Amino acid sequence: MLKYMKCRISRIISVIKTFNPIMKLKFFFISCAFTFNSFASAQTTLQVTEPAFYVLDTSDVVPLRLSVKINELSNAKSVLFLLGTASDSSDVLLVSASVALQNGSYFLLYNNSKDPVLGHSASVVVSLSKEQFNLIKYLTIYAKDLAGLETQRVVVQVK
Repeated sequence: MLKYMKCRISRIISVIKTFNPIMKLKFFFISCAFTFNSFASAQTTLQVTEPAFYVLDTSDVVPLRLSVKINELSNAKSVLFLLGTASDSSDVLLVSASVALQNGSYFLLYNNSKDPVLGHSASVVVSLSKEQFNLIKYLTIYAKDLAGLETQRVVVQVK
Protein backbone atom coordinates (compact mmCIF):
# COMPACT_ATOMS: atom_id res chain seq x y z
CA MET A 1 0.00 0.00 0.00
CA LEU A 2 2.81 2.41 0.93
CA LYS A 3 4.61 1.65 -2.34
CA TYR A 4 1.41 2.42 -4.26
CA MET A 5 1.00 5.75 -2.42
CA LYS A 6 4.62 6.74 -3.14
CA CYS A 7 4.07 5.95 -6.82
CA ARG A 8 0.86 8.05 -6.90
CA ILE A 9 2.54 10.97 -5.10
CA SER A 10 5.52 10.96 -7.47
CA ARG A 11 3.09 10.88 -10.42
CA ILE A 12 1.20 13.88 -9.02
CA ILE A 13 4.47 15.78 -8.51
CA SER A 14 5.57 15.07 -12.08
CA VAL A 15 2.24 16.42 -13.39
CA ILE A 16 2.52 19.55 -11.21
CA LYS A 17 5.99 20.27 -12.63
CA THR A 18 4.40 20.66 -16.08
CA PHE A 19 2.05 23.43 -14.84
CA ASN A 20 2.76 27.04 -15.76
CA PRO A 21 3.37 29.43 -12.80
CA ILE A 22 -0.28 30.58 -12.66
CA MET A 23 -1.54 26.99 -12.58
CA LYS A 24 0.98 26.15 -9.84
CA LEU A 25 -0.30 29.07 -7.79
CA LYS A 26 -3.92 27.98 -8.30
CA PHE A 27 -3.03 24.41 -7.36
CA PHE A 28 -1.25 25.67 -4.24
CA PHE A 29 -4.29 27.70 -3.09
CA ILE A 30 -6.67 24.83 -3.79
CA SER A 31 -4.41 22.45 -1.87
CA CYS A 32 -4.25 24.89 1.03
CA ALA A 33 -8.03 25.21 1.05
CA PHE A 34 -8.49 21.43 1.17
CA THR A 35 -5.82 21.08 3.83
CA PHE A 36 -7.36 23.86 5.92
CA ASN A 37 -10.78 22.25 5.58
CA SER A 38 -9.34 18.93 6.77
CA PHE A 39 -7.78 20.54 9.83
CA ALA A 40 -10.68 22.92 10.50
CA SER A 41 -13.22 20.13 10.75
CA ALA A 42 -12.49 17.36 13.20
CA GLN A 43 -12.59 13.81 11.92
CA THR A 44 -15.67 11.68 12.52
CA THR A 45 -16.80 8.45 10.92
CA LEU A 46 -20.39 9.69 10.87
CA GLN A 47 -21.62 10.63 7.38
CA VAL A 48 -24.73 12.15 5.88
CA THR A 49 -25.70 11.36 2.29
CA GLU A 50 -28.60 11.62 -0.13
CA PRO A 51 -30.21 14.84 1.08
CA ALA A 52 -33.75 15.41 -0.11
CA PHE A 53 -36.30 18.21 -0.11
CA TYR A 54 -39.97 17.40 -0.80
CA VAL A 55 -42.83 19.89 -1.05
CA LEU A 56 -45.85 18.13 0.43
CA ASP A 57 -48.48 20.80 -0.29
CA THR A 58 -48.74 24.27 -1.83
CA SER A 59 -51.34 25.99 0.36
CA ASP A 60 -50.62 29.10 2.49
CA VAL A 61 -48.48 26.99 4.80
CA VAL A 62 -45.96 24.87 2.90
CA PRO A 63 -45.06 21.57 4.59
CA LEU A 64 -41.65 20.19 3.59
CA ARG A 65 -40.13 16.81 4.27
CA LEU A 66 -36.37 17.09 4.76
CA SER A 67 -34.56 13.77 4.63
CA VAL A 68 -31.06 12.35 4.66
CA LYS A 69 -29.28 9.03 5.12
CA ILE A 70 -27.05 8.54 8.17
CA ASN A 71 -24.46 5.78 8.09
CA GLU A 72 -23.91 5.19 11.85
CA LEU A 73 -27.09 5.89 13.75
CA SER A 74 -25.57 4.58 16.98
CA ASN A 75 -22.94 7.35 16.77
CA ALA A 76 -25.31 10.18 15.77
CA LYS A 77 -26.46 12.79 18.26
CA SER A 78 -28.25 15.27 16.01
CA VAL A 79 -28.96 16.21 12.41
CA LEU A 80 -29.07 19.84 11.31
CA PHE A 81 -30.98 21.06 8.28
CA LEU A 82 -30.21 24.65 7.22
CA LEU A 83 -32.61 26.29 4.80
CA GLY A 84 -31.24 29.52 3.43
CA THR A 85 -30.72 32.04 0.70
CA ALA A 86 -27.05 31.04 0.43
CA SER A 87 -25.01 27.90 0.81
CA ASP A 88 -24.38 26.96 4.48
CA SER A 89 -26.90 29.58 5.64
CA SER A 90 -29.89 29.17 7.95
CA ASP A 91 -31.36 32.63 7.37
CA VAL A 92 -34.75 31.08 6.47
CA LEU A 93 -34.92 28.19 8.95
CA LEU A 94 -32.62 26.07 11.12
CA VAL A 95 -33.89 22.62 12.04
CA SER A 96 -31.91 20.80 14.72
CA ALA A 97 -33.31 17.30 15.23
CA SER A 98 -32.04 14.95 17.92
CA VAL A 99 -31.39 11.28 17.18
CA ALA A 100 -32.96 9.06 19.85
CA LEU A 101 -33.00 5.32 20.45
CA GLN A 102 -36.26 4.11 21.97
CA ASN A 103 -37.27 0.45 22.35
CA GLY A 104 -34.62 -0.67 19.85
CA SER A 105 -35.67 1.80 17.12
CA TYR A 106 -34.17 5.15 16.12
CA PHE A 107 -36.18 8.34 15.82
CA LEU A 108 -35.59 11.98 14.90
CA LEU A 109 -37.06 14.29 17.52
CA TYR A 110 -37.94 17.80 16.39
CA ASN A 111 -40.51 20.34 17.56
CA ASN A 112 -42.61 17.86 19.57
CA SER A 113 -42.67 15.34 16.71
CA LYS A 114 -41.07 11.90 16.65
CA ASP A 115 -40.25 10.63 13.16
CA PRO A 116 -38.99 7.04 12.79
CA VAL A 117 -35.68 6.40 11.04
CA LEU A 118 -36.28 3.73 8.42
CA GLY A 119 -33.14 1.82 7.55
CA HIS A 120 -30.67 4.69 7.57
CA SER A 121 -33.11 7.26 6.15
CA ALA A 122 -34.07 10.00 8.60
CA SER A 123 -36.55 12.76 7.91
CA VAL A 124 -38.51 15.56 9.54
CA VAL A 125 -41.50 17.55 8.35
CA VAL A 126 -41.41 21.32 8.78
CA SER A 127 -43.98 23.97 7.93
CA LEU A 128 -43.04 27.23 6.24
CA SER A 129 -44.99 30.25 5.18
CA LYS A 130 -45.15 30.94 1.44
CA GLU A 131 -42.75 33.87 2.01
CA GLN A 132 -40.20 31.63 3.74
CA PHE A 133 -40.58 28.95 1.08
CA ASN A 134 -40.00 31.47 -1.72
CA LEU A 135 -36.75 32.62 -0.07
CA ILE A 136 -35.15 29.15 0.06
CA LYS A 137 -32.37 28.59 -2.44
CA TYR A 138 -30.16 26.08 -0.59
CA LEU A 139 -30.50 23.15 1.77
CA THR A 140 -27.41 22.36 3.85
CA ILE A 141 -27.35 19.21 5.98
CA TYR A 142 -24.84 17.89 8.47
CA ALA A 143 -24.83 15.79 11.61
CA LYS A 144 -23.06 15.81 14.96
CA ASP A 145 -21.79 12.64 16.54
CA LEU A 146 -21.85 11.72 20.24
CA ALA A 147 -18.46 13.40 20.74
CA GLY A 148 -19.80 16.65 19.25
CA LEU A 149 -17.80 16.35 16.01
CA GLU A 150 -19.50 17.49 12.81
CA THR A 151 -19.76 15.63 9.52
CA GLN A 152 -19.04 17.22 6.18
CA ARG A 153 -21.76 19.61 5.10
CA VAL A 154 -23.86 18.45 2.17
CA VAL A 155 -25.28 21.36 0.19
CA VAL A 156 -28.08 21.14 -2.36
CA GLN A 157 -29.28 24.03 -4.49
CA VAL A 158 -33.06 23.64 -4.49
CA LYS A 159 -34.05 26.58 -6.67
